Amino acid sequence: MMKLVLILVLGVAILALGGGSFFLIKNQSLNKELNSAGERNSTLTQELATYKNTDQGKEIEILKLKLAASEKEARELKTKVTTYETNVPKAISYLGVIEELRKTYFGGNSPWDLSPIAAKVTAVAEKKLSQLWAEVEKTTDPQRGSYSPNEVGALTSYIVTRISELLRL
Repeated sequence: MMKLVLILVLGVAILALGGGSFFLIKNQSLNKELNSAGERNSTLTQELATYKNTDQGKEIEILKLKLAASEKEARELKTKVTTYETNVPKAISYLGVIEELRKTYFGGNSPWDLSPIAAKVTAVAEKKLSQLWAEVEKTTDPQRGSYSPNEVGALTSYIVTRISELLRL
């Protein structure tokens, strides 16, 4: 049973780290798109200024529409980037809890020191996470190296769910 929980926790940690990496790369991509949209906006603004001095009214109207569309796209991308910039650090703090769980429960050291996990949980500062951690602490005997797989499983499942929620757009 302990091997199953170990495999589950390691699998969750690997998936979570991979997901975090994916979303960091996605964040960089969105930043590039935002910069590109800004450059297009600048180009279109310059073109509009050029056409204002000519009799090409239709082209001016088309450029105004393109400019409005580019500005809207830039605003939407900025919102996405801001969301990622806010949520990725939160997701990484949850990954820190998973990493400390792995080190403590499956690192081979005895007796277990639960304080690094407690510190990571406290740093996340979320009531539900703290409650689940309190349940895990109650069912863990650091001296004997025993714990409740159900409680640890519930905690890791909650963490994975929170990471997924944070990184979804």
